[in-house]
Amino acid sequence: MAYDFLKPVLGDELFTQVEAKLSAASLNIINLSDGSYIPKTKFEAERDKVKALNANVADLTQQLNDAKSKADNADTLQATIDQLNKDIADKDAAIAKTTMQYRIKDELRGMKAKNVDIIMPLLKMDKITEKDGKIEGLSEQVDALKKSDAYLFETNPGSNRGGFGGSQDIGGSTGNTNAAVNAAIRSLSGRSGD
Repeated sequence: MAYDFLKPVLGDELFTQVEAKLSAASLNIINLSDGSYIPKTKFEAERDKVKALNANVADLTQQLNDAKSKADNADTLQATIDQLNKDIADKDAAIAKTTMQYRIKDELRGMKAKNVDIIMPLLKMDKITEKDGKIEGLSEQVDALKKSDAYLFETNPGSNRGGFGGSQDIGGSTGNTNAAVNAAIRSLSGRSGD
């Protein structure tokens, strides 16, 4: 029974009377000495603490999820930054290569190349570098090409002008105009005395 804890205090006879009266009145008597009873105010205070702790746990869980999301976003952002840096480096390399090709073409024109677009594929581009604003390694290759394929370059600097270059004496003192013209043509074509 629920009231058995009163039997040692009241005795059997008095306990039987009290139990009958309590049952008829529908009252509950509890034993506070074993600590199983908690007053309502203490219970509500503890319940409020549990609610606050649960709210803190939920808040911390949300902060943790937000931090994980930001970490994932940071990784994604870093990957994007790395890719953009690589793309920029690739573009810079392509621009540097194109700029170098234009500089080489200008140098070739200065070396009297007839058609730089034909000569460019014949060059070993990995042997040509720029140092202190000057192109190195091109002269050696051009000299080799002038020896092996002289027809790619103008042999007489005045040959790109019309006429005979202005310094030839066609009529001369010998009076042999045909011979002088033929000599001038041979000279301009790179053949001296066939």
